[in-house]
Amino acid sequence: MSGIDQGIQHMLIDEENEGERLDSVLAEELEGVSRTLVQGLIKEGRVRLNGQPAKASARLKGGDIIAVELPPPQELRLLPEDIPLDII
Repeated sequence: MSGIDQGIQHMLIDEENEGERLDSVLAEELEGVSRTLVQGLIKEGRVRLNGQPAKASARLKGGDIIAVELPPPQELRLLPEDIPLDII
């Protein structure tokens, strides 16, 4: 699983990630997503571990299934400003 495409992404945990924290694994696996953002998604209930709401500190086991609901990207609106500009 990679990228920050919106929608629900699923991940099957293998033995390599067994014993690691949920938030650490997600921050590592989701490219462009920080651990802080992952923790926010968990607090909002957008992350499920084996079908149940998850905690950031949950320790993973082989065979666990993680579902992450990524929100749609927010549109950035940049507006020009009329400001004085000195050219040197």
